[in-house]
Amino acid sequence: MTTQIIYNEQKLIELILYIGAKCCLDEHYGVLKLNKILFYSDFTAFKTRGEAITGAEYRKYPHGPAPAVMKVLKHQLAQSGEVFEYENPLPGLDAEGQPMSEKRLLPKRKPEIDELFDAEEVAVVDEVIKWLRPMTGTQVSRMSHRHPGWQLVGMEQEIPYSTALLSEEPPAPLPAKDHQRAVAVADRFEAGGYVFGETRAGAD
Repeated sequence: MTTQIIYNEQKLIELILYIGAKCCLDEHYGVLKLNKILFYSDFTAFKTRGEAITGAEYRKYPHGPAPAVMKVLKHQLAQSGEVFEYENPLPGLDAEGQPMSEKRLLPKRKPEIDELFDAEEVAVVDEVIKWLRPMTGTQVSRMSHRHPGWQLVGMEQEIPYSTALLSEEPPAPLPAKDHQRAVAVADRFEAGGYVFGETRAGAD
């Protein structure tokens, strides 16, 4: 059996806007946490449902996993007026004695969720947001360094979705009706029945 990871750029864009809208009142929200919410949402969906939500390619970076196209998309969304990015001041000073801050990415239009996402996909994202909400960006970053995918690849290399099946992080709660499917996915992977291929339009 062959499973393809299909990259849907429009779903990634709409999910960025959705997360920004949901997290706008989270005092710890910033681009660092946004990247981790995207990562854990896609990888949790793959682990529990057998398919990713956006199919984006995630790579290993010093502050943890992030979509490979994030810098390009941020620029595109800012240029098109769909998002607003600003520096959010944080208490304290950094290692060089400078005031701390973090970049925030907030939507300037309503995300198109109902047209592109099913209810279970939205539920996974909402649970990941709820799970990570109490954590600062730094705490989420450190936690992501424990993910098998981040540990198994070199810096700036792609993190395979298959590593989601190795994750020991507590995932978003799995709906009971998806439990059998998740077990089947894991069984097929362990039996060598998966061949992972990617179709990613516009992934630089």
